[in-house]
This record gives sequence, C-alpha cells and structure tokens, in this order.
Amino acid sequence: RAASFDKDGIQINYHAESGKTWPAGAAVPDSIFLASGANTTQGASSINGNYVNVPGYIFSGWHLSDGTKYNGVTCETLNRDLYGYYIRQTGDLTVSKTITGIDQSFIDSIPDANKNFPFTLSGTTASGESYSKDFKVVAGKDVTISDIPEGTYTLTESYGNKWWTCTSTNPQTVTITKDGTATASFTNKIATGNLTIKKKLANIESDAISNEKDKKFKFTLYGTADYRVAVNETKELIGSGSVTFSGIPVGTYTLKESYYDGELWTPSVITQ
Repeated sequence: RAASFDKDGIQINYHAESGKTWPAGAAVPDSIFLASGANTTQGASSINGNYVNVPGYIFSGWHLSDGTKYNGVTCETLNRDLYGYYIRQTGDLTVSKTITGIDQSFIDSIPDANKNFPFTLSGTTASGESYSKDFKVVAGKDVTISDIPEGTYTLTESYGNKWWTCTSTNPQTVTITKDGTATASFTNKIATGNLTIKKKLANIESDAISNEKDKKFKFTLYGTADYRVAVNETKELIGSGSVTFSGIPVGTYTLKESYYDGELWTPSVITQ
C-alpha cells in the first residue's frame, strides 16, 4: 500500500522590528514550520524564547504587529509574523572633584573655567561594543553621566598645565550596572610655593637705632595668580633679617617694600 500527503502547514516568521535596537551578533532566528492546526499554546515558550541572549541587553519578547505578546492558540491555522527588539541596559556615573592645598575661600574664588577638569570614560560595553565619552567636571560641582551601557570602563582625568597635582588614583576603573549609579572621586592639590625675603640695613648697625618703628619695614606681595585670583599679602620685618611668604599659589607677582620714615632710608629698589 502507498499513501501520500500534501504539505499543509503554517509558519512562525521572526522579524527585527524596524527602527528598534538589534545589536551585532543577535541574528534574527529562522522561521519555524508547524503543522496546520498545531496547538501553539503548548510551544509558546519555545516560540517566544527563540532569540539570542546578548549581554548588556534585555530582549523585548516576540509580539504581534499590534504590539501584543504572542501566546499561541490551541488550533493555529494562520502564518504568524512576530516582531522583537533589544533594550540596552544602562546605568549612571557620578563624578566628584575636590581641590585641596589652600584655604577654601581661595578655591571658591577661582573662576569655574580655571577649575574645569576634562575626563574621558572609555572601554568596552558588556556586549563587546566600544564606548567613549568626554566630559568636564568643575571642582565642587558633581557631574552625573546618564545612559551609560553596562560594562567596566576606565575613567581618566587629564589636565595640561603645571597648576595641579592629582593626589587620587588616576585613571580609575568603574563598573556600570543596570539602573545603578557608580561613583568616582578625584582630588587635585593646588600648586603653591614660598618666597623668602632677605633684608639688610647698610651703613649702620641695627642696634644703633633704638626706636623699632624707625627700622620697621613692610613687604607686600600682590598680583594675580595663574588661577585668575587676586593675591595680596603683607609681612613686616624689624631691622635686618628675613621673612617668608608661604603657600603662595603659582603665579608672577610684584613685591613692594615700604617703610615708615622716608627721611631715614633710601631703598636700593622699591619693587621687584
């Protein structure tokens, strides 16, 4: 005896939804051919699970053209076109910046443009894609970068002048997780120096002048630091000796000597 059967069936066709994310390596699966009248509710889980798991993404699930999830029917007689896409999983990063090495009032007076530090976040996402983002952080003002793909990255601070010394680990490693907020902090020490002034009385012994006011000298250091902040400090000295200005921010200044009785003294130089 012999018998023949006509091929009569239905197809489940998978499609990447137009305009939606479909990462590299997540190929659209082949269509599934089923017998006509198949009970697709029994195999709905395998039908809906027919996609590639991509690290760093969550699959939307397969759904019909109207957006409803396909759960199958007890007696499927029509071809079905199912659509899906991937949702990239992202998190945030908050970066804080601190300056030390001098009093806070000076730091606060530095214009933002002179304490605005460049950063680069770079590396490979959890799904193997390259990622890089440049941004800036003003000292004292935290910055949050949003929608960073899941992954482990390198965070690097850069600065192109002699004003700062980074006292933190640089670069740093940060890990971004789904809906999480990673944090990183960097500290820079402001560059300062010292100035020592040596004073000598000529043609007379200091002890020969009994009135201290007559041999009191004032030195004023003034000008604008490289940080664009005014500096004006004064030291006094009686007779010969030395005084030191300590912790002065880097910059070029004017040093002026003044004295209390112009009839007694002739300075070799008034300003330097």
